[in-house]
Amino acid sequence: MRRRGLVILLLLCVGGETAAAAAAPSLRERAVRYQDADGRTHVGTLTLPSSYGPARNPALPLVVVPERGGDGRIWGELPARAPFALLRLEGGPLRVGPEGIAALAGTVEAVRRAFPWLRLAPGRIYGFGSGEGGRRALRLAVLRPRLLAGVAALDVHAGDGFLPSGRQLAFSQVPIQLWSSETSERQRSAALARGIRSHRSGGRVLAADGDWPARLEPALLGFGLLSLSGPFKPPLLRKTLSSSRCARSGDLSYG
Repeated sequence: MRRRGLVILLLLCVGGETAAAAAAPSLRERAVRYQDADGRTHVGTLTLPSSYGPARNPALPLVVVPERGGDGRIWGELPARAPFALLRLEGGPLRVGPEGIAALAGTVEAVRRAFPWLRLAPGRIYGFGSGEGGRRALRLAVLRPRLLAGVAALDVHAGDGFLPSGRQLAFSQVPIQLWSSETSERQRSAALARGIRSHRSGGRVLAADGDWPARLEPALLGFGLLSLSGPFKPPLLRKTLSSSRCARSGDLSYG
């Protein structure tokens, strides 16, 4: 009797592990080749929802992370479950002038050429990045405002790279989220947000406290890339929303 009970227990454990493995999402990562402003070829990573493919291809928003050495661990399995495509440009661009930003904008077309069955939702391309990557995303908003539906940037004042002015960002009319992880960053991001608001009517800029990955999901929520009422309800998002005064749905609404 004891042996039978042990066998049943082992079967239940194995079955539970199998079910858990089946429930875990599988990342669909594909290599994307693109060129920088100097003609050098780099390889980025395109991550699609686990259920997405040529036979099942609804239009998806695209999130572009223009960061050299971009860390996929920050995103984890989120792109496998969430209803958007993620493009991480680990190789560059190396330059942030007009030519470099033009090459950055060209990566979207590189994705379309490489995967003709991938349908991108019109007007739903977003830039996400920290530090240098965040500054590139903001530069892209200024120089290619019609390309982006929004930018979320973390600690954009860190380092010595070029940062657009509040006036330039305001005239782009691209919704902006500025996230800061340190006190000095918060003060400068708040000043940049005030500069944007002084040249732009309406609440299309947000300055908030927090670091990736803890604030990544609220930033996605703010652009409608995640939904609390849909089938995707990440536990980190619920925990973050319940503990943060600046990460409520109404605070991050850009409609």
